[in-house]
Amino acid sequence: MFDSYILLLCLAIASGGFNFVQVAGQIEVITITTTSVAIALATPTSSSSTSSFTSEVELKETVLGVTNLYRQYHNASALIWNDTLADYAQRWANQCQWKHSSGPYGENLAQGFPNVTTAIDAWVNESNQYDYDPPTGFSEETGHFTQLVWKATTEVGCAATNCVETHMSDGDSADSSQLQVWYLVCEYAPAGNVVGDNNAFFEENVQPEVGSVGSSMSMAGRFRLWHIGFTAFAIWLCSSSGIG
Repeated sequence: MFDSYILLLCLAIASGGFNFVQVAGQIEVITITTTSVAIALATPTSSSSTSSFTSEVELKETVLGVTNLYRQYHNASALIWNDTLADYAQRWANQCQWKHSSGPYGENLAQGFPNVTTAIDAWVNESNQYDYDPPTGFSEETGHFTQLVWKATTEVGCAATNCVETHMSDGDSADSSQLQVWYLVCEYAPAGNVVGDNNAFFEENVQPEVGSVGSSMSMAGRFRLWHIGFTAFAIWLCSSSGIG
């Protein structure tokens, strides 16, 4: 009986039919070194459509979906939508002024991107310039990213406006052109990027990716390693039994 099970297992491996179901919504590339296990998480796929700007419903769904995915990566809870924040963002976006509103909320701005997803991706890409130990703290180069994943933030509201941007050649106003660009404004509460106390607030609220170097491996990562180990054992068993 046991030999029959071994035979079936070996035939499955030989035919390529021995597989495990991939964890939905996540792709992991595991690189094993002598010191750590690094896991690269998949980033959201960007759409070329501008409907995420023109449709309030799609803008809301995209902001929450993409933002909360990145927050999950950085051990932060999901944000909920706040219409008061969205209304504030819309009033400021309608001004088409490329500067912060200096309001009571945390604020991220973006312009010239084809859709909401690529704008948020650009904010998150600032993480490449951020250090966690010791924490970088606030900087103009990483402030969008740190606000996005700030653990103490619980609510978000965003809006977009199609603004006219004037481009001048060599500073000559007589030789200028105008372009329509989307201006995205996101407001966050409570506000992140709280400075002081030797960056203790950043150490608490901006955390490295789950599964990155220096942190524990994710459950999917452990499952994948177990898969590799079990497959290797099964191949050895088949070879030892003279099957395959």
